[in-house]
Amino acid sequence: MTNELLGFVGEIYEASYNPGHWDAVATGLCQLLNARSGAILLEDHEGRTRGMIGAHGLPKPVRAAYRFGISRYDYTFQLQRRAPLGKAHQLIRAEDVRTEHPFYYRLVLKPNDIGFLAAMNVYNDISEQHGVSVETIRSQLKSIYLKMGVNKQQDVIRTLLSGVVQIS
Repeated sequence: MTNELLGFVGEIYEASYNPGHWDAVATGLCQLLNARSGAILLEDHEGRTRGMIGAHGLPKPVRAAYRFGISRYDYTFQLQRRAPLGKAHQLIRAEDVRTEHPFYYRLVLKPNDIGFLAAMNVYNDISEQHGVSVETIRSQLKSIYLKMGVNKQQDVIRTLLSGVVQIS
């Protein structure tokens, strides 16, 4: 099992450099958990976007729906905000959601035969993790953006990566 986990960590590392590799990470995660399908969902608080970055065993219409904005209505993101960091748990049992959130149940869970969803919060609020205020982080980010001559986090990453490519 140790070698499998190390291989899986290697897949995550590869996906951090090659975003097209997240499907392989989802496949590896499903194999480790003996699950027939799964997805890696991402919520970008700064960009106010949600999406599916990798998946395994899900029908193509589900993936397309996430590309075209169904994630705005995905109830799992609301639930996930309340979850503790670093603790895997069962997030949703479809029958429980059926009456509380019928739109999500009918649109996402039922047509895709999803009975249960498990999740883990790996990152929620950087200020909580490091003991600094959100305003301090915002101020520091604004200073970095100003010094780099950019406006968004994506531009910072792009600038840094273009520097790495030019050096090597």
